[in-house]
Amino acid sequence: MGSTQSFDSKPRRQSEETPTLDGYDTGGQDCIPYHAATTNSKNIWKTIRHHNTHHCPIPPLEGQTDFKAKCASLRNAFFLAVNNLPRQPLPPNFLTSKLDMYQQLYPVTIHEVSLAITHLKYGISVGPDGISYTMLRYLHGSAPEILPLLFEACLVHSVHPPEWKVANCVIIPKPGKPSYTHPKSYRPISLQSCFGKLLESIVARRLTSAALRCGATHPSQMGAQPENSAVDALLRTITPIAAAISKKKTAKKGAPRPAVLTHDIEGAFNQVHPSTLQEVIHQRRLPTYLTNWISAFNTDRKIAFGFDQQSEDPQPYQCGLPQGSPVSPILFLIFSNAMLEKQHYPTDATDTSYVDDVCMVQMSHSIAEANTLLEDRTNQHLNRGLHLGLSFAPSKSELLFCLPLNSKHKNISLSSHPPLRVMNTTIIPKRQIKYLGVYIDKSFSFLYHASMAASQGNQVLGSFNFLRHRSRGILAHVAHHLAFTAIQPAMFWASPAWWSGTPMVASTLKHINNAIVWCITGLPYNTRLTNLLTLAHLPPMEAYLDYLSLRLAIRLHFLPAHHALGRPHPDQAAHKHLPGLHRLHDLSRHLILGKLEDRTSTSTADGIPKTTSPNPDKTTSLQELHRNWIGSLPDHTIVIYTDGSKLDSGATRCGWVIYNVGNQQLFRVKEGSCHLGSRAEVYDAELYAVQEATTALLTTTIPHSTAFICIDNQAAIDTLHFNKDNHEYARRILKCIAQL
Repeated sequence: MGSTQSFDSKPRRQSEETPTLDGYDTGGQDCIPYHAATTNSKNIWKTIRHHNTHHCPIPPLEGQTDFKAKCASLRNAFFLAVNNLPRQPLPPNFLTSKLDMYQQLYPVTIHEVSLAITHLKYGISVGPDGISYTMLRYLHGSAPEILPLLFEACLVHSVHPPEWKVANCVIIPKPGKPSYTHPKSYRPISLQSCFGKLLESIVARRLTSAALRCGATHPSQMGAQPENSAVDALLRTITPIAAAISKKKTAKKGAPRPAVLTHDIEGAFNQVHPSTLQEVIHQRRLPTYLTNWISAFNTDRKIAFGFDQQSEDPQPYQCGLPQGSPVSPILFLIFSNAMLEKQHYPTDATDTSYVDDVCMVQMSHSIAEANTLLEDRTNQHLNRGLHLGLSFAPSKSELLFCLPLNSKHKNISLSSHPPLRVMNTTIIPKRQIKYLGVYIDKSFSFLYHASMAASQGNQVLGSFNFLRHRSRGILAHVAHHLAFTAIQPAMFWASPAWWSGTPMVASTLKHINNAIVWCITGLPYNTRLTNLLTLAHLPPMEAYLDYLSLRLAIRLHFLPAHHALGRPHPDQAAHKHLPGLHRLHDLSRHLILGKLEDRTSTSTADGIPKTTSPNPDKTTSLQELHRNWIGSLPDHTIVIYTDGSKLDSGATRCGWVIYNVGNQQLFRVKEGSCHLGSRAEVYDAELYAVQEATTALLTTTIPHSTAFICIDNQAAIDTLHFNKDNHEYARRILKCIAQL
């Protein structure tokens, strides 16, 4: 075989010969850092960082050239001292609580710390103490009892060590700014102690569960809560709009049309006053130990700026919640929910928020009526926000009136619509608005979003072309990894919320997607696309977008019952070419053949204790033993009998009956039976019968003190004793028992 010729005209010594790959010589690697061409895909990001401008000296800020003066300018721009400002106390009974949790206190377990460590993001920058997550992982692995005891002492005694409340702040230039002489052209990044962030992640998990149970947060608040994402918030907004614009006008009255108004909570984390936050938590009746620890967490914090190879001494941080803390997002949700909560939720209105982004959807028969209702809803939030020091930023509010698919008024002038006024500011409706990174247009075609996504992908593709030179660039498999991790995520962000398979959207995106394939393979542009996709190991774009939607649909089918979005469901009124939960249902309906089992969350209830056998030597007859046992039970004792069986036909069925003990006799209260089909086993039938019986027991009004469940399946008994497999039926049973 002949040797591959180099495209580089520079003469090369014999020791500089490099191997060939993809049919091209990789000589001339000196044009990019060597680690870009190594086979380790993690080194790709070193090349990207090599070309960033983060390490460039900071120019004079607002005329200040001295380092300390620059720090003062940045501090005044980003971290205004709002904690020292006086605040009026909240009115009595301003907030309510569904559950009194003042006295609840749970020890920090080894499993809880291990779970928090598994969710840590390794490889990130460390705080001032220099302790990394990797060190904490090895510490917990070698001595697992140390961290739980340390963290439990911090919670019990309401202490957050001062060393954990000091943060280093670095600033990163925002891309695309015309000038970098103003502090707002930079983004501050707070680097806190990993030791403290581990404890804060444990508190955040506990606080999230407690806040949802007592009503301090609402399920419609997406973000900073488990089983929630920005795509969920988009689907909750888009689904009712798609159904509304698909309805046809009737002879008597037109179908209600949706209006969308988005707000941004001004200041967000920086506007959370510590004393007001303590009042909110107290009125929500959250656990006292969490309330006291949050007070210690929010006081005496310090921050130090570092750039240009210099760093300042830590200065007091008096600006709301600290940036970068795992517990700050859930604290902000608790605080903002005091502003956003409503007494009732009408069916023609939908409110969805993602951290500080609020979206209101209003169904009405006229634009004037929609404006009035949206103004009233906004003013209600603003009136409550006055007590909390929160408000909306009017300059970031956007308004959109959605039109039916067959509307004849799509080109009507926006100035003809009646105005909407919020905080003495007139909000002009737009033809498309941006919410959580997705452009929503009034006709729901998403063509504008597709063009913006293609433009963003093309921008990233420019840097990609620099790295993927035919003779001096990165290897093909590294380019493939970059395409999947950098370019396609930028183009297809939140695609399940806007992708519906329409040809016009597909053609807008396909041009950039084909360019990605050409860059990966390095083949000529006249090569057939099917061959390019095969060689690049990439699926067709339409199939990949459907795969992303299908993957999300499968996750949504396992959502908990309290989730605000709900599971994918059919909607005959919604158009098939519009995105929403109805389309996700159509994509996943062939996968759903029976009842799905939810194993997305672990039960926190204690297992049912097992009782020792009253007849260990098997000398007493079962009838006599049972009769003696019933006679020993006090009045108002509940006895539940369950059974599951497999029929000769292969079908599985179960039954249950509830008895109440009185005068040493059994009195029947309720009974039931059901079929589980041919796919279920006797084990499942036993647990399902117990679930139905305990659920029915909650609806009874008879007085009872103790309940006994009689089961003849040892596997079901072991599952209820310790639900290690996280069985759905067992989780529901334990939840019902906890409410008895």
